[in-house]
Amino acid sequence: MEVSRSNIDRGYAWVILAAAFTLQLMAGILVYSPGVMNIAVLEEIENDLTKTSWIGSANFGACTLLGPVAGLIQAKAGSRVAAMLGAALTLTGMTVASFCKTTFGLVLTYGLVSGFGVCLACNVVGVVTGKYFSKRHETAFGVCIAGGGLGLFVAGPLVRYLLSQYNLSGTLLILGAIEFHMCVAGVTLRPLRKEQAQGVTESRNDQREDTATDRGYIDRLLESNVCKVFMSFRVLKHIGFLIYNVSIMLWALGEAAAVFHLPYYAQQKGSSPDQAATLFTAMGVGSVFSRLAAGIMASDSKIPYLTLHTGFTGISGIVLLLFPLYSHTYTTQLVFGSLFGTYSQGMNTLVGPIVLTLVALEEIPVAYGFAFFFQGIGYILGPPAASWIYKLSGVYDFTYVFAGSSMVLSSMLAAAVGVVRRKDLQRMDALTPDVQQRDVKY
Repeated sequence: MEVSRSNIDRGYAWVILAAAFTLQLMAGILVYSPGVMNIAVLEEIENDLTKTSWIGSANFGACTLLGPVAGLIQAKAGSRVAAMLGAALTLTGMTVASFCKTTFGLVLTYGLVSGFGVCLACNVVGVVTGKYFSKRHETAFGVCIAGGGLGLFVAGPLVRYLLSQYNLSGTLLILGAIEFHMCVAGVTLRPLRKEQAQGVTESRNDQREDTATDRGYIDRLLESNVCKVFMSFRVLKHIGFLIYNVSIMLWALGEAAAVFHLPYYAQQKGSSPDQAATLFTAMGVGSVFSRLAAGIMASDSKIPYLTLHTGFTGISGIVLLLFPLYSHTYTTQLVFGSLFGTYSQGMNTLVGPIVLTLVALEEIPVAYGFAFFFQGIGYILGPPAASWIYKLSGVYDFTYVFAGSSMVLSSMLAAAVGVVRRKDLQRMDALTPDVQQRDVKY
C-alpha cells in the first residue's frame, strides 16, 4: 500500500519517523554491545585481547564498509524489504554466534553477518527520512540518529545483565531475538507513490523546471555501467571531499578504539564489570542530546556544517587525550562517558548534510558510498590497532592517547576542507558545467 503526497512532513511521516528511530535504536544496541561482550569472550572463549577485538571491529566495519551493497539492495527491493532482510540477517548471525566456540566463528557471525544486517537497517533510516521529510529533513534525521544514542544508553546495562543471567551463549541468542524487532519497524515502511517521492526530492533541491532536461540526460548516462565506474572515481577528484573522507576515517578510528576498549579499560582502573557497563549509559545520555542538538543546529542556515564537525571532533579528541589523567575512579569515568558521548556522537548527524555540500547533485549516491567506506575503514581498524599498541607497550593508557590523537587530526583535516572548498567547487563546475549548483552553506 502506497502513501499519498499529503503525508510529507506530517501524517504518516511521523509513523515513518518512529519506525526509523526504532531501527536506529536496535542498530545502536548491537553496534555498541561488543565492548561489554568482549569481557565475556575473553573469559569464555579466548584470553587474547588482540584477537577478540576483531569481533567488534568486524561488527563496526560491516555496518559501514558494506553500505554500497546495502544501498543497491534497497534500491532494487525497497526500504521495507531491506529492513526486514536486515532483521533476519541479524537474528541469523546472533543465533549461529550463540553456538560458536571460537573467535573466528564469532567474527563471521556476530561480526560480519549481524553487522551487515545492521548496515541494511541504517541505510534504510537515511533513505526513508529523506523521502518523507522535506522542510524538516535535518531535524528529522537528527531525531532518527538519536535512536542510536539511545541504543548506546541501553546497550551496556542490558548486555551486562544478560551476561550475568545467561552467560555468553544465552546473551547472544536473546540479543538476536531483541534485534529481530527491526522486522516489526520495517513492516510499517509503506512507500510513497513514485511521482510524489520524486516531487519531494525536487522541492528539497529547489531545482527549476528548465533543468529537467539536463537532469534526465544525466540520469540516462548513469544507467551506463561505464559511466558509473567513471563517476565513482571522479568524485574523489574533489579535494575537499577527499580530505573529508580521510577526516571521518580518523574520527571513526578514534571512536571505535575508545568505545570498544572502554569497559575493559575501566576494569583495569579498578571499576567492577557492572560499573564499567554503566559507562555506556552515561555516554548514551550525552549521545542522545548531541545527535538531536546537531540536527537542530544543522537546520540553521547561519551555522556551517563543517564548523560543527570540526568543533565536535576537536573537543572529543581532547577529552580522549586527557582521559588517562582522570580515569582512576568510577566517578571520573562517568564524567568521561558523559563528555565523550556529548561531543563525539553529533558527527553522525552531520555526515549527510556535509556530503551534500561537497559534491554535485548527480554524484551524491556515489559520494555517500565512499563516505561510508572510509568510515568503515576507521571502524574496522580502530579496535585491533589500539589492542596492538597495548600489547607492544604494556600501557593501556596509550590506547586512549592513540584514539585522541586520531580525533584531533580528524578535526584539523575537517577545518582544512573549508579552506580548499572554493577551489573544489570550481573544479566541480568545470566537470559539470550544465548542472545548476545548489545554494549550500559550509
